[in-house]
Amino acid sequence: MQGGANASGEMLKPYYLQRGCAAAIAGMAWFGLVVQLCFNIEEALIKNLSVPARMFAFFSYFTIEINLLIAIVLTIFLTQPQAEHFLNRPSIKSALVVYIIIVGVVYAVLLRNLWNPQRLRLLADRVLHDAIPVLYPLYWLGISAQGQLAMV
Repeated sequence: MQGGANASGEMLKPYYLQRGCAAAIAGMAWFGLVVQLCFNIEEALIKNLSVPARMFAFFSYFTIEINLLIAIVLTIFLTQPQAEHFLNRPSIKSALVVYIIIVGVVYAVLLRNLWNPQRLRLLADRVLHDAIPVLYPLYWLGISAQGQLAMV
């Protein structure tokens, strides 16, 4: 059962667990994305580069795109849990699991040693490349309802 109310009108715990985990993961993703975007804009201003071009480059990274989609999907679930929305389809959520695992593995194996972020940027980097790639698949596997996923 995904959650809802029992006969006495009390909300069932799995629903609270699902929403709480979704809120935590979405909050972390939004935090990582905003911090990285702010650093990119700041760097563009310091180096006298085009801010729109820098933002375009920022949003072209697979890591950013997938984390952004996860943040959006979870935010839609939190704000409109009963809404029929394209991004709330089980196939979309399942695809995001595969994509975010790819983000984590590729970063860990190939990209981690290419730069050395510090302080807040390091925290944002760890959130986007380590925490979300672990937490979102666990959320999907253990809490989210993937029983609706049809094998084609």
